[in-house]
Amino acid sequence: MPGHQPASFRARAALAVIGKALTAAVLAAVPVAAQNAEISGFISDPSGSVVTGARVVVQSELTGARHAVSSNQYGEYAVPALLPGPYEVTVEAKGFKLLQHNGVALEVGQRARLDFALTIGTATEAITVEGKPSPAQRVGWLGQHCSRQPIH
Repeated sequence: MPGHQPASFRARAALAVIGKALTAAVLAAVPVAAQNAEISGFISDPSGSVVTGARVVVQSELTGARHAVSSNQYGEYAVPALLPGPYEVTVEAKGFKLLQHNGVALEVGQRARLDFALTIGTATEAITVEGKPSPAQRVGWLGQHCSRQPIH
């Protein structure tokens, strides 16, 4: 019969169309994810012990958008899905001075690491750091021995 094609041919054609649609969807999503940046790090006390439950607020200096997270049981925090641009990072925990880092510039796809060593004091006392973090601040405690015992 003219115009009639076997079932296996139609099935292969359908699979090819579905495969192309899935490939296009994945490729369309990749650029969006690649445009995002992330800030993560480790929060410790003056002795190097972890600080759990520290509140970390990352605020865009361009839009004012705020993202708040808390450090986990290992003193680690992560703020993903940030748009490129300058940010202000504030860390606060009970029994410690407020720590603020201004001018943290994120680039497309960057995974910046900012480790914080908190100072004993009250939240009404503040320590402010200006400018882009140095490479040493980005790697922080990597390569050093740190206690991973939570502080309660």
